[in-house]
Amino acid sequence: MRLIYLALFLLSTSFSTAQHSPIVTKVTATWCPNCGDWAWDFMELMKDDFIDGPMLILGVHHSGDLEAPVSLWWTQNLGARFQPLFYLDNESISASRTTWQTAFLSTKLNGDVLATSAPATLSYNTIDLDDEMLTVSANVEVLPTTTNNMFISTYIFENKVVNFQSQVGADAIHPNVLRAAMTDEFQGVPISDLGTYEFNYPLETAWNTEEVGIFTVIWEQVGNTYNILGTTHQSNISQLSSSEEILDSRIFSFRNAGNNFIVTAEDSDSYNLTLTDMTGKRVAAETFSHELKLDKTDLPTGMYVITLRSETGALSQQFFLN
Repeated sequence: MRLIYLALFLLSTSFSTAQHSPIVTKVTATWCPNCGDWAWDFMELMKDDFIDGPMLILGVHHSGDLEAPVSLWWTQNLGARFQPLFYLDNESISASRTTWQTAFLSTKLNGDVLATSAPATLSYNTIDLDDEMLTVSANVEVLPTTTNNMFISTYIFENKVVNFQSQVGADAIHPNVLRAAMTDEFQGVPISDLGTYEFNYPLETAWNTEEVGIFTVIWEQVGNTYNILGTTHQSNISQLSSSEEILDSRIFSFRNAGNNFIVTAEDSDSYNLTLTDMTGKRVAAETFSHELKLDKTDLPTGMYVITLRSETGALSQQFFLN
């Protein structure tokens, strides 16, 4: 069993009120020429710039050989009738062959605003990957006051999918392809209150487990449409997995102090620390006992994973570094 314990450490006062990951949806199709032309360039630009957060770039196939039942539901819920189209959460992004570069700037600005003003927030408690069965425990922390029904579901995406794309070729690398919902109903299960919600789904053998990620959405039903109230996501879930015993997180403290990120252990054991970005690239590795001051001066702002290992076990935790 590979059990992932996650905690979000908010190291920036500008980010401390948000756990929302706005979703940029590209409605696309593998046979669509424009989807592989200017729309491909637009998505690649967003993917490269937003890779460290706060936004999730999602490829949702409206038709073609990468479509899935959940992707058809997703595009219908957005009201998409053709492709390529782009959305920030539920709102359409005005982008075309001549305007996509300007649209990038407005999307970045609007996404940053959404990240700190979501009406609902949630986080992950645990992610459990056991013999390709994925179990996710999410904690709903804040909900708005509304008379409308609210729902929650977790979705699976696969990054770096090699597949044909018109104008790109047979070996195009598709980012963050929406694959499945972890609930029978695509909008998820009703939310009755704050607290923990659990989801289970067997990963398909055709998927590259090393590139699988998840995101969880709180929806508000307005008529026949489901609007995003809050989301959180985790890329590369297998990179957080470990067959080792889980260290007790209560013995560690983490704090931001100027240009340093300080990790303190209550005991005097020796620990190996590795820091990786959300692509899985290792950006730091240190050994310490009791306390470590990690210089973050040259690290780009974004989400990181810190992993601690000792002779008795390991612990992985996620935080936003600014």
